[in-house]
Amino acid sequence: MKNTFDVALSFAMEDSDLVETVYHYLKAEELSVFYAPALECQSILSGQNQREIFYRIFGKAAGHVVLFVSKNYVVKPVPMEEARIAFSKHAGNGTVIPVYIDGTALPKELL
Repeated sequence: MKNTFDVALSFAMEDSDLVETVYHYLKAEELSVFYAPALECQSILSGQNQREIFYRIFGKAAGHVVLFVSKNYVVKPVPMEEARIAFSKHAGNGTVIPVYIDGTALPKELL
């Protein structure tokens, strides 16, 4: 299956300033990036079952998934669901890339 996105970015909204900067760098390198707040991604999310969309994007449609892990990330249900999906579909092949923003670890059951 061909990937729809080169990279999907998973993050807590409190960390969106950093993630938006990374998004712009990746786009400048001409990568296809799923970044939920981006206008081009809003049409994907609009009127759809969010759980199914995230399962498709973070589980199948992205070549790599970057998790921006922080104290905010690990307490939010949506980012943690994105992480679970990513690890369940990509685990062990090096395509899930955790970025530890503030030293907060992912729960051991994900790793």
